[in-house]
Amino acid sequence: MLVWPLVSLTPLSAAVVAVPPPPRVGVDYGLCLVVSPNLSRRAVLARLEVTPDWPVTLKRWDATRWVLSPLALWPPHRVIQVRYRGKHPWAVHFATDDDRWVLVDLTHQTATAYQGSQAVRTMAVSTGVAPQWVTPTGDFWIFRKVADDHMRGGTPGTPGSWDVAHVPWAQYFYGGVALHGAWWNRQFGVPKSHGCVQLATRTFNPDPQGVPEDAGWLWQFTDLGTLVEVRGKTPVASPQGAVPPAQSLPPRPFVATSAASSTR
Repeated sequence: MLVWPLVSLTPLSAAVVAVPPPPRVGVDYGLCLVVSPNLSRRAVLARLEVTPDWPVTLKRWDATRWVLSPLALWPPHRVIQVRYRGKHPWAVHFATDDDRWVLVDLTHQTATAYQGSQAVRTMAVSTGVAPQWVTPTGDFWIFRKVADDHMRGGTPGTPGSWDVAHVPWAQYFYGGVALHGAWWNRQFGVPKSHGCVQLATRTFNPDPQGVPEDAGWLWQFTDLGTLVEVRGKTPVASPQGAVPPAQSLPPRPFVATSAASSTR
């Protein structure tokens, strides 16, 4: 579920508008365009100009929203400008980061942050439990970041459901699947989640001694649009401990910033 602000088209507005991008993005960032239903993909592409000249692709997301993405990756360390040459012209721009990306290895239960071909940091993780909650494999990009999230899912009151406040450093890359801190997890390196990629964190952790801040570090390393590659095969593991006990929730004087349905 891509989370872009909803932009309405009116008879007096442009037939194509861009959802304002963040100032800095990853090299796999997709620019959201809101397009009048009577326009074709070819007609929109014919009116778009990307500087520097770069191969792009335009894919439909829903009835009115399209995603303009690089055919491979945006060039790093560059300012990308997108112009629309229509009756109501506009232009937006964004800066790309330094070719950062994240490799999630399901087989070895690790996440490695890369800058180009150079590995910067490797962290133990807990991905989804097989066979029901396996973390999806493929190439994705981070489309939403929530510093203090509230994750819930399943049918309330039934085994396998979850409702967890104060999940730190959540970075969504596929629907409700995210990289995030898991302060309740005391054994990384084995699958334990409902599909998300859990990382060690001191944030909200009632017993942070000796715990690395992997989730917070990765949050600072990435941008919206940072590439996330998920590879490998999930090893068989017990789902015990996938849901933290309610009594372990630390008291906090504030509420979570988001209550969107998501995995853990």
